[in-house]
Amino acid sequence: MPTSALYKRLFGYAKAYKWAYAISFVGMALTAVTEAMLPAMMKYLLDQGFQVQTKAHILAIPLAIVGLFLVKGVLIYVSNYVATWITTHVTMALRNDMFAKMLRLPSTAFADAQGSYISKVLYDVLNIGETISQVVVSAFREALTVATLIAYLLYLDVRLALIALSVGPFIIGFVRLFSKRLRQAGRKGLESIGDITHVLEESVLCQKIIKIYQGQATEKQRFEAANGRFRRSQMREAIPASATTPLTHLSASIALAVIVYLALDQVNQAGPQTGVTTVGGFVAFVTAMLMLLAPLKKLTEVNTALQRGRVCAQSVFAFLDSPEEEDKGRREWREPQGRIEFRHVSFSYASSSTPALDAIDLCIEPGQTLAVVGASGGGKSTLAALLPRFMSPTQGHVLIDGIDAQDLSLVSLRKHMSLVTQEVLLFNDTIAANIAYG
Repeated sequence: MPTSALYKRLFGYAKAYKWAYAISFVGMALTAVTEAMLPAMMKYLLDQGFQVQTKAHILAIPLAIVGLFLVKGVLIYVSNYVATWITTHVTMALRNDMFAKMLRLPSTAFADAQGSYISKVLYDVLNIGETISQVVVSAFREALTVATLIAYLLYLDVRLALIALSVGPFIIGFVRLFSKRLRQAGRKGLESIGDITHVLEESVLCQKIIKIYQGQATEKQRFEAANGRFRRSQMREAIPASATTPLTHLSASIALAVIVYLALDQVNQAGPQTGVTTVGGFVAFVTAMLMLLAPLKKLTEVNTALQRGRVCAQSVFAFLDSPEEEDKGRREWREPQGRIEFRHVSFSYASSSTPALDAIDLCIEPGQTLAVVGASGGGKSTLAALLPRFMSPTQGHVLIDGIDAQDLSLVSLRKHMSLVTQEVLLFNDTIAANIAYG
């Protein structure tokens, strides 16, 4: 799926919260505007030599500084809270859709993917939520902050501001260079966390088998291997993510050094009152430029979350788009008698070259009790699974009261059947609720 379509579909989940986005964006925009006020106040004080016109200004200026940070703090709180509110609603909607999808998947999809599905619902969606939060809060607010500070730099001195902006292409180059590696590492990380979840799930469900056959050491090795793969994927992601910030700071420091040199040279040649090279103007320019580093750092970090979120979104939407359990049957099984017939039925699993069932012919009359016995892997469970259409035969037909099971709707077919599985599993509820589940 193209990146644009991916994010369009992802942010489609947030359409219902446009009013919340508006509140958050207004708060972020006002926060960005306040960033340039501090260096402007410093410029005024330094250019005036800390001399004020009246005694009232002595109290007004400190109160203005406190008021500025108070307003900024309130705006940040409101924008962050609303952005988190949006994120939690989007992740909740995604998890609800994924769980509903999982309930509609064919039984064959669960053969080797239980841990993967749990990982997708829990961790992939969590990373998507963090991505939305980072993009909504950091990308928008920090971009506005950068734009405000750059506008102030241009207001102070166009020539020096252009020198400061000359590091922009280098920073963009670093981000683009590391994006591919971040995506690859993120994809490996998702696969590894799925492996960890799978091993954990099997160890919990099969703990009696592990104990009776002394398999603790084997399972410990499996878990440590999966955990080690996850750690290595994290380190591969950490290399580009950790390198971006220092490279950004180094580029900015070079630009700052050039600006300081030019400003000092300008003062020595033309005196202390030309443009930005007044004491207040110079301090305000340097302060604003240094204040650029924090939002630039956060913007480069957004790329890490963005690439991880892109991989997670691909995984989640691939899951949501996966084929569901087919139900082409339209007939209703209204008066069941219970006659079951297998006519030349064969079935093969996709992962095996040997058929699990090969040309089975069998007839079970109503009221008849039948026990199917045989060695493990002989096809007993597969034969039983064909009745409620957990799987469909690759050849032949299963007839119920003379009707092909494929022609019956799943609801009609399954509501007249009961199932006692080989595994004793109970829902986390009362005994009465488990008995009455059907």
